[in-house]
Amino acid sequence: MKLGSQINISKGKKQEALASYTEGAYRYIQIDDLRNDDNIKYTFGEKGVQVNDQDILIAWDGANAGTIGYGLNGIIGSTIARLRLKKESKLYPDFLGLFLKSKFSYLRKTATGATIPHISRKALEKIELPDINFDDQKRIAKLLSDAEALIQKRKESIVLLDEFLKSTFLEMFGEVKIGYPTKQIQDITSKIVDCPHSTPKYVKNKSPYPCIRTSEIKDGDIDWSSMKYTDEKGYINRVKRLVPKEGDIVFAREGTVGDAALIPNNVNLSLGQRVMLFRVDKSIMLPEVFWASLRSPSTQHEIRLNTIGATVKRINISDVKKIELIIPPISKQKDYVDLVVKVKKLKTQFQQSLQELENLYGSLSQKAFKGELDLSRVEVKEEDQPSNVQAGKSTSYYIEENEFSLASEQAKSAYAGEAEPAFGEVKFSPDFLKDYIIKGTYQHESFHFEELWQEVQKFPFKKFPNYEKVKNLVFSWLKEEPAFLVQRFNEEKKTMELVVNEAAET
Repeated sequence: MKLGSQINISKGKKQEALASYTEGAYRYIQIDDLRNDDNIKYTFGEKGVQVNDQDILIAWDGANAGTIGYGLNGIIGSTIARLRLKKESKLYPDFLGLFLKSKFSYLRKTATGATIPHISRKALEKIELPDINFDDQKRIAKLLSDAEALIQKRKESIVLLDEFLKSTFLEMFGEVKIGYPTKQIQDITSKIVDCPHSTPKYVKNKSPYPCIRTSEIKDGDIDWSSMKYTDEKGYINRVKRLVPKEGDIVFAREGTVGDAALIPNNVNLSLGQRVMLFRVDKSIMLPEVFWASLRSPSTQHEIRLNTIGATVKRINISDVKKIELIIPPISKQKDYVDLVVKVKKLKTQFQQSLQELENLYGSLSQKAFKGELDLSRVEVKEEDQPSNVQAGKSTSYYIEENEFSLASEQAKSAYAGEAEPAFGEVKFSPDFLKDYIIKGTYQHESFHFEELWQEVQKFPFKKFPNYEKVKNLVFSWLKEEPAFLVQRFNEEKKTMELVVNEAAET
């Protein structure tokens, strides 16, 4: 059975985004929305292509062509296409979405366009669907969705560890450069080395000689997933000025400008283009504190002020050298380093666990779509089934053109302040989450995000918030000044905890 026999394809249209959410507006779904809810936009969506949570969405054009999303409601942009199941289809929507995710490499390989990739409609419609009955499709979707949720939670745990180190640094040393003497970076370091001004000669296969680029310096760490490698000769050539060693700090002066990472032990690392290296004078500052200082809000602000370039952002080496950092007493620095060591050890364990989960997911999905899994023990509750899926059929939602126009007119009236909000069940909002759920439940006690999520699920919201939205709100409250929530490390349980910041409430 070919995919083309089961779906109708509709390409999205460019919409005008609103400055902020307005009653009656639709979510404006663009490519980033297929991955997360970090930057939600809204539109009135006149004559737009509307999607519901039973549609499959695919990024049709551009660098991300082939990316799949589903479970979303709103209006899609011009680079996305809607795959809507035909009325007679016996495909379970979540199963189809997960299956198409597994076809990403195929979709990219068959894409057209030399410079900008475009999904080939013909290649998409030719995809052969696995012959799996409807009930087993539901079981596979449940199994793989649960596995994806575990992977996502592990990723969030890693992010929380990074945020904890940031917030603890500010708590120990302050955000503003006062209270301690300061020195310029050039006076704190024993060595400052810029990368060789030549393109590295990379080898095709992984070797003992990684060559780090700015794209591998992400969120204060080294991203090994995209690392490129050179050979021994290339390595020797690129470390003539200085051989990087454990405790040195690599710094991106272009692209991911201002991000920095500590070099681990037992790594033959060389510098790719536009990467700098710092070796600190440990009698003045310890490497972990230097690394955290570079990533602190005040230093990042100074870096942004010195960044130049309209298209590609960069900072000059001379400006980097003059940046001033605080110099806390070595004894206090050692306290922070002890914490960094513990958190990085825990982070390594989490990353290993994440890799195992991702490997397991890959194996599960391959076997599932080949019909090789024993699904007899996978339970699917009634609530796991979409409301419009009954008796093995998936019925899509359709909106007539005149109904859609009427909805747009009503939205415009609301935008002009002519419509009153409707009242009924509890309406979810950030203030409700903060003031009623968090303060009402955890005002004087610590909690984990999963505990908060369980509390959220107890409320009869008119429109239930998704997991990502609640998570992003929590992250925003950790970052705001003063922070509504702070993190602390439970030494006994070896876990991160969230606490309401009482200082911010006074």
